[in-house]
Amino acid sequence: MTHSTGQACQAAADLAESLLTGDDAELDRPFTILTHEPGGGLVERREALRPVYAAIVARVGPPTLLGGTTHGPSVRWSNDERTLLLSGDHGEATLSVHRAEAFARDEFWEFDRGLLPCTWQLDRKGPGSDPGGTGSGRLGGVQHLGFAGLGAQHDRVLRSVGHWP
Repeated sequence: MTHSTGQACQAAADLAESLLTGDDAELDRPFTILTHEPGGGLVERREALRPVYAAIVARVGPPTLLGGTTHGPSVRWSNDERTLLLSGDHGEATLSVHRAEAFARDEFWEFDRGLLPCTWQLDRKGPGSDPGGTGSGRLGGVQHLGFAGLGAQHDRVLRSVGHWP
């Protein structure tokens, strides 16, 4: 579904709330909330996601962090126990929930060992806590920013900060 409907938006918001606050949330499993047509451009994907994202924010509040990796952009809502992750790529957008500390630890482990060549996060000062951190702490609102190879990744970060979600 490249074009989001009101029903799809509400279903995504229901899922986000359930994953973040529900007692029986299934951890570490991505749930597809939006699929994109092959060859769809950045603007088309962004516009399809915009109402879904708005419905999620209306339900669970503003995000804690915006970010991304080489896999694509992401938005995070965090509390002391869980991190809700909205992530997307050229094919789909997914929601998943993770144990907050373990998720942050695993992500930093992958980055520090070169398994994740690019990662960045922009603290939007949304509610919730950020369980992550590096030895360098925060710098100007950017929690961590690292590139193993710049080029296309630099362009992706600039597009993502300015245009996604």
